[in-house]
Amino acid sequence: MANSVISWCMIGVNDVMRFEVILPITIIIVILSPLVPNVKLRYYTCYLCYILMFSLASILSSPIILMRPRNVDNIRIIGTALKHFSKVIGIKWELRNGKVLRKNQIAVIIANHQSMLDTMGMFDILDDMGKFTVILKKELLYAIPFGPMAWLTGLVFVDRNNRTVARNNMNTAANVMKKQKTKLWIYPEGTRNKEAKDILPFKSGGFRIAIELGVPIIPIVFSPYYFIDSKNKIFSKGTERRRNGMNSLIPSNRRNGNGPE
Repeated sequence: MANSVISWCMIGVNDVMRFEVILPITIIIVILSPLVPNVKLRYYTCYLCYILMFSLASILSSPIILMRPRNVDNIRIIGTALKHFSKVIGIKWELRNGKVLRKNQIAVIIANHQSMLDTMGMFDILDDMGKFTVILKKELLYAIPFGPMAWLTGLVFVDRNNRTVARNNMNTAANVMKKQKTKLWIYPEGTRNKEAKDILPFKSGGFRIAIELGVPIIPIVFSPYYFIDSKNKIFSKGTERRRNGMNSLIPSNRRNGNGPE
């Protein structure tokens, strides 16, 4: 067991040493990419930089997280470190009606899901949400180093291919909410909706938990990322602007005449 722990730590050290070289280069490319005619360069390096930052934060925060495993307060360690990363890739976030999040200590948060970048919007509103955990698909558990560290931070993984196991996973999430008095963030569409033209059908798990525990449901809406074009490999800069109504994170920049005012 000791040898396994030592080996795991050495892997982490080696990874950090690689990141010390790769990450600064990637960030420089992201910052300077608008000066390069090839827009695909910025598109790919922004996502690469995102993945590297998450991996590095997971490795560097592991000593603290390992001392208190399955504690949802661990999420704030990684989230606080990464919340400023949006500025590197040129995204600003604005939240409307955040008082609803601050008012309710225990609640089920349902959000639409378009991109891995949604996580950056989640981290940006850490101070408004307070304690929270997230439900993720089981497949992400095996994404090293993110998956194991996410489990240690108290996130709940759901096996979507087995209904019985999935229900047990949701019961685990409900128990975490009750014991640690926390919010539960769920993507009820069950998968990423890249087109973002219509909301996909919702899974019922999150609503069942809210009814069982008698807690409110708080919707959060990420509107389409108009500044990202996956088909043409374009990743420009944008601002998530406040809108009236429910909690919302809305992109406001205009590219080629598109995007909300």
